[in-house]
Amino acid sequence: MFNLFITIIAILLVVLLAGVTVYYGGNAINNAQLNARVATLMSQGAQVKIAANAYAADNGGTVPSDISVLTANSSAAGQYLSEVPSNPLAPTGSGASWSITGGSATVAYTAVQGICACEKFNEKYGGPSSSECAADTGAANVPSCSSLPSWAVNSPVCCQ
Repeated sequence: MFNLFITIIAILLVVLLAGVTVYYGGNAINNAQLNARVATLMSQGAQVKIAANAYAADNGGTVPSDISVLTANSSAAGQYLSEVPSNPLAPTGSGASWSITGGSATVAYTAVQGICACEKFNEKYGGPSSSECAADTGAANVPSCSSLPSWAVNSPVCCQ
């Protein structure tokens, strides 16, 4: 009988610890997911930026006019990307996409959703520090794609 009580107490303690971990550890899990999305964006931005630089090197310094030029499979241009990187922040068809802006081949990611990840992404590339983001609302540290700040030149940037 004593073993039964000990077993029940042990099970209750495990359930209690699991509940406390989920309750108090939820923020850590969300932050880990956010960091994973930011890492994906950073990797994709680097791929697009390297492809744009390779295109410019092969074409006498001419910057690609559009990201689709990098995926064209013609003998003149070559193929620099097998496809435009997928969108880790928003569902397909939401409007978020990679693009090349300006004469300096600045790689921009237009974020329609995932403002928190966008702010963290920019912070890693020298943008303003972002505060803790409770929800994907507001975009205090996400610049406009039409007027990029000086820190965004020659580095990937997440904009709207």
